[in-house]
Amino acid sequence: MTFQADVSNEEEVISLYDSIYTKFGRYPTGLVNNAGILGTRNADITSMTTADLEQVFAVNVYGPFYCTREFVRRWKIMNGNRQQQQQRGSIVNVSSGSAHIGNPLFYAMSKGALNSFMAGLSKTLPADHNIRMNAIAPGVTKTDIVTDEMADKVMPLIPMKRVGEPEEIAEGIVFLISDGSSYCSGANVRMAGGRP
Repeated sequence: MTFQADVSNEEEVISLYDSIYTKFGRYPTGLVNNAGILGTRNADITSMTTADLEQVFAVNVYGPFYCTREFVRRWKIMNGNRQQQQQRGSIVNVSSGSAHIGNPLFYAMSKGALNSFMAGLSKTLPADHNIRMNAIAPGVTKTDIVTDEMADKVMPLIPMKRVGEPEEIAEGIVFLISDGSSYCSGANVRMAGGRP
């Protein structure tokens, strides 16, 4: 069963959680913030527009904020305060090595903001709500966002001399969201074939 929502739309995110509760009679115990868009690849700041920036931040920053906020709100309804909570929750943000590389600019900026969001909440959520928060920062991975030309261009810079497979990144996410990483909050795991 899948549910779809435009994560940049606050009302759709709220409706998404309502739909999950209606279908299953409970709220989820895990959240993966993986929606993301690349946005403009324009490197000339003088021709970049506010609309381009807002589009990328709406999906890559506001979306995870809306989803995380609703997750925690519903978690509190489901579980009460920290002392009452028997259940543990987990949130994983899908970041990117672009946050450290700086390219493409708006995408990199948005992933840097996502890293800061995780760093701040990874301290308060475990203490207040028994929810861990981590991030995974994939390198170049075979997805719709990466063209063959992009992959060929960056491959010589990757020590493993290949781009990542989506399944490899998924395994990292599964680890971070599972109880296998139950003592982990605030980690940003780089999965980039050895590339910094």
